[in-house]
Amino acid sequence: MYHSTLPPELEKHYIYTPDGGHSINCLLAEHASEAFATHSVREHLVPCPVRAVLRAGYSVQRGYVVVDLLYDTDLGLMTESEDDEY
Repeated sequence: MYHSTLPPELEKHYIYTPDGGHSINCLLAEHASEAFATHSVREHLVPCPVRAVLRAGYSVQRGYVVVDLLYDTDLGLMTESEDDEY
């Protein structure tokens, strides 16, 4: 459970992972069109730190949280270190 009240559309996608901490299961904006077109949204979901989602802003498309954050294939999700919460 997150320590603060989340908007209802984020709360149902909230997860806590040992390596990522407090997160929202999101679809990255750069993959949204492909994921919806190929019906592979679940394969494209990425746990994103709650603070990063709130800072970057988000939309809800077809019931999924879509966020415009960068993902590097070598380094993973690119967020500010202060976004991490455990």
